[in-house]
Amino acid sequence: CVADNALGRTKKYIEISGRPGPAEFISPTFSGALEHYNLTWSVESIPPLDEVRLLYRRLMMNESYQHPGKWQDIILIPTVTRASGNHFVMTHVIRGLEHNSVYEAIVQAKNRYGWNEISDIHQFYTKGHDVLVDDMEYKMSSPSSFARIIKINAVVLLITLNGLVMI
Repeated sequence: CVADNALGRTKKYIEISGRPGPAEFISPTFSGALEHYNLTWSVESIPPLDEVRLLYRRLMMNESYQHPGKWQDIILIPTVTRASGNHFVMTHVIRGLEHNSVYEAIVQAKNRYGWNEISDIHQFYTKGHDVLVDDMEYKMSSPSSFARIIKINAVVLLITLNGLVMI
């Protein structure tokens, strides 16, 4: 486009394409499962989608470094639902994941006009093991002491009047 007026002239370029827009993730960040994750995303496209490429990897992290694992590449034939207008919603369950881990996923979609831009990275977390506290009995050392059990994900804390003890 070219615009001319008394203040000057300017040019701007635009691209008109029928390719899909970038995928936007809908899934929550935290999985409710130990070893799988239900990944859901939305893609804007006028023609139906022909193919979707899903890549995911585990991040191995500790306090001092973050090391991404190798990308796992999955090609999906869309069984999509048109949510509204030109927006398609897709879901894929990623299985065989490690519990209590961090993962990243990206998605790319293709229609008859070509591939879209790769999505932003979606980071998600698998669930850790819960410690089950069933029928636990604590004997009190004196009548004046008391104990309370608090369950926080995979850690059980015993709180007494005399202090905090992790078990």
